[in-house]
Amino acid sequence: MMAISKVLTAGRVKRVSRLGERQSVLEQRMVDWLPAVALFIFVSYRGLRDTIASFVGMYSLVVYALTGIAYLLLAVYWLRGGLRLSWRFVALPAVVFAVFVFYMAVRHIDDFIFQSYALPQALTPMGGMLAFVFFASQNGACHADCALKLATLVMTVFLQSSLGSVMQATTVAGYDMGLGFDALFFALLSLHFIVDGKGTRSLPMTLVWAVCAALNVALILSYGSRGPLLGLVTFVALRFLVYVFGSKGLALRKLIVSILVVGAAMLLAFSLNDIATALNHQLNSIGITSRTLEKFLYADIASDSGRSAIWNALIPQITILGNGPFSDQAFLGQGSYCHNFVLEIFYDFGVPLGLVLLGVLACFLVKVFCSCGTSPWFPLFLTMLSFCVGRLALSGTFWTETYFWGLLAVMGLCVADLKRTSGAKGLGKTGF
Repeated sequence: MMAISKVLTAGRVKRVSRLGERQSVLEQRMVDWLPAVALFIFVSYRGLRDTIASFVGMYSLVVYALTGIAYLLLAVYWLRGGLRLSWRFVALPAVVFAVFVFYMAVRHIDDFIFQSYALPQALTPMGGMLAFVFFASQNGACHADCALKLATLVMTVFLQSSLGSVMQATTVAGYDMGLGFDALFFALLSLHFIVDGKGTRSLPMTLVWAVCAALNVALILSYGSRGPLLGLVTFVALRFLVYVFGSKGLALRKLIVSILVVGAAMLLAFSLNDIATALNHQLNSIGITSRTLEKFLYADIASDSGRSAIWNALIPQITILGNGPFSDQAFLGQGSYCHNFVLEIFYDFGVPLGLVLLGVLACFLVKVFCSCGTSPWFPLFLTMLSFCVGRLALSGTFWTETYFWGLLAVMGLCVADLKRTSGAKGLGKTGF
């Protein structure tokens, strides 16, 4: 009887142990998804906020609820040991904080840095610099892609549904820059899902992403400025370069594809005026005036829209030490800024430090582009880089640009993945 009792007890212990292991695995899987859910809320925040508020009212409560849930999910993930606070995670916030402290002491910029158009916008809980936190907290490209796919669907529907109010608000200007860049980001994500679907690619989902891309590109052409078009061109150029120089495959196939792409580009260039005319006519027939298309048709696409006057006013004010963060906005007035990433760097930080910052950024970009092609984060890096080129080359300010800080986080994830892969190969060679 004692032997039987021991056997039964041992069996119960094993079953309890197995159940505990299963629960532990399930719990860990749930924890692993928390940063992805937080990222979904962050990226689709505006669409979720306005949609929920339109049904339930209580706008402020919806804002606090969504923000609180997003940060609560990250906090739970961090507390459960999901995030190791390595130097890669804390270095950038520490450097940014040190920069602000330095210029507040040296340039006494606290008078304008805390104005509504400066630091509060850069540190808005669901945008700006804090995008770095949401992207850097991701524990896998697969999870992040799932979050961004869902966000793309939600935001594409939201942008299309808000088109009526946009049309009313843009009857004079004929365009909405914010809408154009919102549409650009989700158009690029849709193209990214089409190109990089690989094993998860299916005809129905490819069609879904194609529709999302088409709808967002239509918004860009209808209400966007030239910046979103530059972002689209950059995306195509980067993906073509990666395919030709970075991907494995037959040289003959690459040559054929290159000839086809170049031929299609030349054909498009020769017929671009006819295409633009026909498209502009169709848009006008439904009451939409495309500022970008009309600028192209009237040979005004290359005009700087007053940017040269801003640049000529700022360049003489560049100093050795720089004028401090947001100083271009303080000089030009609320709502105005450099409209150029490089000039903003030099104006805020001076030429010596500006050259250092641009050099470090360029080195990281080259390292990621040349060495991290096998990283699962690399396609997202190309997508966000394309957006930032379109956004910051001729408009915007990097201080408040959400996806610029997200790009920095993704670059860090690429480099970390490269080092982790290199370390694993090294261990394999040593026999450990």
